[in-house]
Amino acid sequence: MSKKKIISSILAAGIALSATPTEVIAQETADVNGNSESVSSSADNDGISDIELYLSKTGETDTSLAVSWTPVENAASYSVIVNDEVVAEDVSTTTYNISGLESASEYFVVVGAYDESGKMLLESNELCAHTNLTLTSNYTLTKDISAANVYVNGGTFDLNGHNLTIDGNVWLTNGTLNVNKGKLCVGGDLILISNQDIDNREKI
Repeated sequence: MSKKKIISSILAAGIALSATPTEVIAQETADVNGNSESVSSSADNDGISDIELYLSKTGETDTSLAVSWTPVENAASYSVIVNDEVVAEDVSTTTYNISGLESASEYFVVVGAYDESGKMLLESNELCAHTNLTLTSNYTLTKDISAANVYVNGGTFDLNGHNLTIDGNVWLTNGTLNVNKGKLCVGGDLILISNQDIDNREKI
């Protein structure tokens, strides 16, 4: 979905933005034809280390993360591990929605592939992902936090001298963002939507 980047005079009020996109580092190796392909980590070295199992995030909300991974040949099931705890076993698909999470929080996710006997074939790469933060009333930070995206839909969001790090975008609609000696680092865009913009969009 295309997004229009809006640069506002709010920057003159003291908001410091660091638009540093998230860097994804993939380990690569050359195949016999000289092409490059991504390689994931393996659970052991018994001759199957060349099987790929790449895990990625496909979506997020305030309380959930959606992930998917590449299918593994001869895998009968998969397990999903979050922060070193198994949250799902015997998963037969290559997608999973991790629910019951906290907003604006960081999670480390790993998927394991198993054969029919229950032997682990290999593990995926470790995925570091954040949930969103949606605000509809006054909210004051008491510590540094990170989030995937932030939606300020009402009230005043006070950074209160703390750091707010965003992987994606900050959407400011019916609310106020008060930096208040804090630091706002945005990997995507700061998007301001006025009430008039909302009304016009609803008429379309």
